[in-house]
Amino acid sequence: MTKRGKLIGGEKWEDLKKLNKEISEKLHEDKFMNDMQTPVSLFVTFETEEGHSRATVYNDYPQAKLLGQELDLQEASEPTDIIWENRQYSEFTRTVKKVIVLVFIGILLTGSGFAIYSMRVRSDQLKGKYPPTTCD
Repeated sequence: MTKRGKLIGGEKWEDLKKLNKEISEKLHEDKFMNDMQTPVSLFVTFETEEGHSRATVYNDYPQAKLLGQELDLQEASEPTDIIWENRQYSEFTRTVKKVIVLVFIGILLTGSGFAIYSMRVRSDQLKGKYPPTTCD
């Protein structure tokens, strides 16, 4: 599961598909199922500051154990700090979309430049239509 999490974090979607298939095949083995049911990480939400403080204190004592393993407590990042959108797209798909957007912007800039140039030419033509005069 740690390897799977690293693949997700690194956005290596093809490798993730292979690993998911491997895990899916192994789920039919009894030993694998027993190993997978042993918790290795857990997320805890504290309702009070006191609970958080006590947990932090336990992290400093190596004799504090859970299921025979030493505790290693770490603060999780806020869920709002993670950008979840578009994580399913490959790097190639993102690049293609960027190129499409850049081409579209280029077309818009070229069109607006042509419109400004043609209006400027027309404005110059209209200025020359009536010669300057001095009226007394």
